[in-house]
Amino acid sequence: MFFERWFAAGLAGMLAASGVHAQACTSNLLIDNFTKWTSGVNNLESPNGDDGSMEFIAAGTGQVVFTPKDTTSYFYESFECQPAVTNGYGGLQFTVEGPAGASFALELQTTSSCSANDGTYKSHYTIIENLTGSRQTINVPLDGFDNEPNYDAVVGWVWAVFSQSNVQWSIGNITWICGNVAQPTSPGSTSMIPLIGVNCLGI
Repeated sequence: MFFERWFAAGLAGMLAASGVHAQACTSNLLIDNFTKWTSGVNNLESPNGDDGSMEFIAAGTGQVVFTPKDTTSYFYESFECQPAVTNGYGGLQFTVEGPAGASFALELQTTSSCSANDGTYKSHYTIIENLTGSRQTINVPLDGFDNEPNYDAVVGWVWAVFSQSNVQWSIGNITWICGNVAQPTSPGSTSMIPLIGVNCLGI
């Protein structure tokens, strides 16, 4: 499947980026509140899912609930190429609930340009860590992802490498945020961790 080609060489060299300040949008853009889960698409009418990688997965009210089988389990959201900088989107917001102190990887997928999108993509990563153990809202700025992302040609997001398997997690109300998003500093916040040369899937 398209969303299975990621993490082959691990995370390397977290590189900061800037210039995500255009203001074309006037409101946030909902990617998925899981009301269309049974149709296999998100609110943008594009595929979402886990490609069978989870032990269990089902939609609830405003969220998807799942149990990772192991560190190869993942969940993805796809959409038509999003020129986030041009459109003024400064980051991603979603709710998450997992074990206290747990972590996972968030993958940003970009292409060379939206005008010349050929179906290929590059992967870029950051780590979400120190979860509270309760359902919480995470704001992730378009900044600090590795591998020199093109923030003006985003084609997907992937949640993966969950630090604890065989326990229940949830992700919900996934939304593009209109405007700038500050680097979070509270528990459960985004952490830019340089995992140079680490194979996060253990394969």
